[in-house]
Formats: sequence, structure tokens, C-alpha cells
Amino acid sequence: MAKTLDDLEKSRQIRTDVINKYGFVPTSVLEPDYSWGKSIIEYDKRKQQAVAKTKHEKMDYGDKADWGKSKEGPSKNELEKVFGMSSQNVRGKSGGLSTFPPGLARFIVDYYSEKGEIVLDPCAGHNSRMQVTSELGRNYIGYDVSKEFMEFNREVKDIITGKGGQSLMFTPKETITLREQTSEKMVENDSSIDMIYTSPPYWDIEYYGEEPEQLGFGKTYDEFLSGIQKILDECHRVLKPERYCIFNINDFRKNGVYYPYHADIIDLMLTAKFKLHDIVIVKWKSAIGACLVGDSEILTIDGIKPIQDIRISDKIISHNGAICNVTRTFNRTTNKLFVMKIAKQRNELKITGEHPILAIQRQHLICKKDKHQPCNGYYDKTVCKRCNQPVETNPKWIKVDRLKVGDYVALQTRKDTKDIKFINIWDFIDHEKFKLQNNAYIVVKNAKPNSTKIHKRLYLNGDFLRLVGYYLAEGGIYINKTNDYAESLSFTFNKKETNYVADVQHLVKMIFGVRTTVYTPKKYNISTVKIHSRIMAEFFRSFAGVGFDKKFINKLLFLLPTKKQLDLLRGAFRGDGYANKQCISIGMSNKRLIQEIRNILLRFGYVFNYDYYVPKLSNKTTYRLSSASSVCSSLVWEIFGIKGIKKQDKSYIVYKDNIMLVRINKIHIIKQPHMVYNIEVKNDNSYIAESVICHNCFASQVEERKVTAKIHEYLIVGRKV
Repeated sequence: MAKTLDDLEKSRQIRTDVINKYGFVPTSVLEPDYSWGKSIIEYDKRKQQAVAKTKHEKMDYGDKADWGKSKEGPSKNELEKVFGMSSQNVRGKSGGLSTFPPGLARFIVDYYSEKGEIVLDPCAGHNSRMQVTSELGRNYIGYDVSKEFMEFNREVKDIITGKGGQSLMFTPKETITLREQTSEKMVENDSSIDMIYTSPPYWDIEYYGEEPEQLGFGKTYDEFLSGIQKILDECHRVLKPERYCIFNINDFRKNGVYYPYHADIIDLMLTAKFKLHDIVIVKWKSAIGACLVGDSEILTIDGIKPIQDIRISDKIISHNGAICNVTRTFNRTTNKLFVMKIAKQRNELKITGEHPILAIQRQHLICKKDKHQPCNGYYDKTVCKRCNQPVETNPKWIKVDRLKVGDYVALQTRKDTKDIKFINIWDFIDHEKFKLQNNAYIVVKNAKPNSTKIHKRLYLNGDFLRLVGYYLAEGGIYINKTNDYAESLSFTFNKKETNYVADVQHLVKMIFGVRTTVYTPKKYNISTVKIHSRIMAEFFRSFAGVGFDKKFINKLLFLLPTKKQLDLLRGAFRGDGYANKQCISIGMSNKRLIQEIRNILLRFGYVFNYDYYVPKLSNKTTYRLSSASSVCSSLVWEIFGIKGIKKQDKSYIVYKDNIMLVRINKIHIIKQPHMVYNIEVKNDNSYIAESVICHNCFASQVEERKVTAKIHEYLIVGRKV
């Protein structure tokens, strides 16, 4: 029978309604939007790593005792036994636990069910389906035999329902039921469930626990499928007629054998008397395997952070110096790492070979007159003044495995500038300890009428920044442990540094209007400036931290003009540094602080050597920055007033926009299993790791060709008739 005009009009209206609701017409190929599900509570990835490690220790993968005897590391076959998940076919590409995508769950639950209905999840695991189902106004029932996963799910349930001391952005009216038992025998009545949606286990490829009811642990693949069959039989029993059962799965590889898991699930569904309604291919963009080790230090707006601790929505610095959001995070295992020793820094860059970084190969830089030196035609000069030849001035994205010793990689720090004229001290102190007078002056609560008061407005000028620099290097705070009050502030210098002592006294009096006292003990070769001001002590405690290894440069100071930042460096170097005509250096037992100082120096175009060591008479590591005075003579003059230093060409190249090109001194390869990480960065698709500019490998231009990869999953949709 032919369609009428009414039928066509109804079809168009249905299409319009679907597009309005979902943004597209669902087809047999889906490309989910990763912006969905930003508020999902994630299962702790460190637990995933621990579980994955336990898995590889406890499961029988052959004799691993000989791995450490070979310089080449484990063989390909040995690694396939341990890391058997096909990196091209498994979500997350990890030897640990796969993470269920919340955006996909949101679409499927919304598309195949209605508000107020019951959604059953026979393999709950640690997932986003429970939260998404509740957020969309459905009742959720989840089964799982794993005690650890169900404990986590109960914690998330308490948060969702407001019982955990916090709540999400929605208040669920529907119920959440968690059953810590196998779904091979469910308690629900026949034809009582409106929708079934799950992601079943991947045999013994992932470690879910050692409960006797686990489907895959210690069992053959056929035994595993037999358990899945029992679950699907139960799913068919409890599902209402004409409703849907959706399994989200992927194929995998183990010991060199490819398992078409999605085809096996289809057979099991048909055996359970479901009608095959649809097979949907889900296309995900992947990190194409490019990653760094977990302790690689990433530059964020809040300072340095290990890549393994980066989370979605963290703000990092891109290769353009812009602030960009992290939109996705990844971890996986690899059996091959490139270790790059880069000039001017102690830390090695440990990275996979396919990862692109911003670099220039040596043949494009070397001076034709002096083959031991790079051409020096930078600062917008395009011709080398030594060999009179054109200079390569454009670093490119180059994969690590194509770089060699002598090539140059790009270093960078934040280059954007934001001047701040003043700050409000009141914003940095505990209001329960202090009060405002006339909305202008801060005084200690319950203090005497004539006690010291300090104006709440503080001008952020060079004098204040120099005092902050002194504090970062030589400052200390006395804290009353009884009431946690910061009682006083002190600065300690060498007894001969009388000019610095006088400078601190002058700055404190001029900026805060507070008197100081100088103590010079006869037994010790020191002079201490004491300031008995609770207000100042509490302010510096909040603004710059307390403790020799816990101080930091406040993030408000990172973007100040370099003219102001010079005063911050002046105070810090005078306190913990030294200089002569040969060298300038600063050393601290505070890794974070020394890295922050190094990043500020990069803003000036100076790449200091970064090193660390443990002094003989101490158990504390000292982190040190140093440089030849001849390559930063103006800085030595500005800080220490040393003249007559002969200038010398830098061993690194200052490129435009505060990008420095530094030589690769050594490269070697490690062939052992490692957990590695990557992040997806919005817009600029790059981040700064160990000061080196790295691409995040998503939809990027690498050596003038697109590098993209897809991971495919399957939604097997069965219908009960």
C-alpha cells in the first residue's frame, strides 16, 4: 500500500522531533559527543592501576622470571600474554579496566526508555550507567558480584541521593537498587523490566575480582560464554514484551587469537529467543597510542601537575601559551618507551615513539661555517650572520621515533600577560580571626585599641614582589599549635648580608607600616628579621605557603609583566642564590618552587640548567637552577649588580613567542611494560610536559599529514517479542 500525504507528514514530524531531542537522526553508525557527562563520578584510576597490577601478578601468563635477564626485555609473545587486549579494538587501550562512556549511556537510556520506567543492568561493574539512568528520571537496578565495585557504586548512590554529604546537580525521585549477586538468577518477576542495558565482562582480559561467581576468572572462553547465556536467558524472562535489551561490547585479541565477541553475543541473544533488532557501530576517536609516563610534569594554570593526576576540566597551557580545558584522559600499557635526555634539564622525557613533539631536526639548523653550532639568525632574523645562509625558523610536529641526538625540541612556558595593580589582603586571611575597621583596615579580633592595623589594599608593585621573593627564599612563620594562629613572621640571612636585612626592614615598614626587630645570635652566623604581626603572618601563610618545602609562587604572579617579575626573582635569588662573573645559581629544597622560578625565567628567554642532588650532611634533596653568567649578563646585573661580564652566545636558541629550542643530548629505548597516559586538550591540541611542547595527537597535523584513529564498538540490540 502506497504512503499517503498524511503518512509523509507524520514521518517528517517524527524526524523533526528526534533531531530536536538528540541533535541527529540515530543510524547504525554513531559518533558520540564527548561533551556529554561532565559531572560523572569516576572510579579512582589509581584503583584501576592497582587492580590491573594485581591481575597480572595473579593470573597465569607463563614464566615471567626470565624477563629481567634480557636487555631486550620481554618478548613480543610474552607481552601479548600479559597485554593481550588489541590496542585497535578495545576501548581505553588499557591493560587495566575499561571505562564506560557516559555520553553513550545517556543517549541509549533516553532513546530506548521513558521517564519513570525501570532500567536493569545485569553487569553493573564500576560505571556511569547508574548515575545517567537516575539523572534521566529512570529507576535503576544493578547486579554485580564484585564487592569492590559494588562498594564504590553504593558510595555513588549515596552521593546521588544526597546521603553522602553532597549531591549532584539533579535530585532523583526514582529508586536505585543494587544487588551484590550474580545476574544468572535474578529476583525480578517475569516481564517486569522496561529496558536492559549493560557492558558485559571481557572474559579474563580484564580483572574484575576473584569471587567464585565471576564469569571469566579462571575459565575457558566457552565456559565464559555459557555464563553470558544464562544471563541473557534471565534478561529475556524479566524483560517486558516489545522492549529492548542492549549489550555494549567490543571484540578483543588474546595470545594472538582474535575473538569476535560481538558475533558471539548475537548468537547468544538469538538462543535466548531475542529478535535481533539492530547492530550499531559506535565510532570513538582515539589517542592512537601516543602517551607519557605517569609522573611526567604538565604545566597547568595552577602550576606543575603529574599527567596521571590530570582530570577532565583541568586547565593546562598549550603550545600557543593559551589556557585550554582538558576534555578527556587516557591510560594504557606499552612495552616500548623512548627516553630523551634534553640539554638544560635533569628530568628525562619518557614518551612513546609515535607521540609528536614540536621540534626542528639538526640538518635544518646547523651552521654551514661552524658545524658545531646552530645558525643564529633568530629574533626575526632569517639569515645566519656566520654563514650568511637562510635559517629554518619553523619548528614542526615530529614523532619522537624520528628524532635523533643533536635535533632540537621546543620548550615553552606561559607567555600571556595580565597586570594586577593591587590585591585585597582581606581575601587571603581567616575572617574568624580578624575584623575590618571602617571597611578599610584589618585588625586582630579582641585586640587592644592601640594594636597594629594594616590597610586591606596592598599595591602589587616591585617593592612588594621583592619582599615576596625574600620570603620564598628565607621566610618563616611561627604557628601556635594550640589555636593554629600564625603568630609572627621572620626572615633569616647570613650575618654578612646586612644590605638584605636592611632592605627587608625597609620594605616591611613601607608596605605594611609594621616595626621589625633584628636578632643576631653570637653562636650562629645569621641575622633574623622578626615581625610580630598576626595579620602579616596569616597573609603570607595563605598567599605563599609555609614551610621550606611547601611554599609556592601565587598564581596571581605568574602572568605579571616581566618587569615586575624581575623584582620577585631579585628577592628569591638574593635569599637562596649567588652569582659571580662565571655563574648564577639558586638552590632550594622545594621542587615545586624551583620549577615555578624556572618557568618565570623562561618568560625572560633564559633556559637555566635544572639539576638536583642530596648534600652530604642532609637527607633533603636540593633542587638547583644555574646558568653561565655570560648568557644572562643583564639578569646578573639587575639582581646582584655585577658588571663587566663578557656576553656569549647561548647554547640554546630563542625562537619567537618565548619558545626556546634546546638540543637533544641522548636518546635510548626501554623495552619493558609501563603504564602511560595522555590527555585530550580542547582547541590547541597540545600541552607542555617537562617544559617540552607535546601534541595530544587528536585530529592533528603531524609532518603535514592527518593523524587520526578510530576505535569501534558495537551496540547489539535485541527485542523481546
